[in-house]
Amino acid sequence: MLGIQQRLGHTDIQTTMNFYAHTTDYMKEKASQQFSKLMEDLHFKNIFMLGDHPYINPC
Repeated sequence: MLGIQQRLGHTDIQTTMNFYAHTTDYMKEKASQQFSKLMEDLHFKNIFMLGDHPYINPC
């Protein structure tokens, strides 16, 4: 971490650690949101592909 700390110009390692912890949390949240959207999209595509689903085609 010392190399990263020096490259970023942080005098305190805690500043570097806080930056990366925040970035990692943000990336986890974005990944979670994207995965949820993907699952939702797949769910609706599967319903429409069935064709004989009672809520879509009540005949």
